[in-house]
Amino acid sequence: MADPITIGTLAAATLASGAAALGKEAVGAAAKDAYAGLKEALLPASPKNVKKLEANPEAEHRAISVAEDVDDLDADTQAKIKKLAEALRGALVADGQGVGIDNRIMVIADRQGIAAGRDVNISTPLKA
Repeated sequence: MADPITIGTLAAATLASGAAALGKEAVGAAAKDAYAGLKEALLPASPKNVKKLEANPEAEHRAISVAEDVDDLDADTQAKIKKLAEALRGALVADGQGVGIDNRIMVIADRQGIAAGRDVNISTPLKA
């Protein structure tokens, strides 16, 4: 089965985690450099949302917007962004700032005007 985490989701979650860790000054130079590289790569795709996600890393709607914008990019650009996101993720983990990624899916069943919904969180464990 294919991995449900898209490159956009990976990039947005990692950027948000990096912004939160930088805000607490809990990272070293390698993470700061990796963060700057990822941010620079994401800005052309989603400038407004990247800046707002950086200012408020907890804003899930901004992360979703960044992820969607990245997922609309060509394969070569996505591969570059994936490499940068993985570098930042590794630097954050090395600094003790683990990065977890959740996919949130809204499931809706509709039968004769009756609907039910439930959020499903799928966590990807950190790789050592």
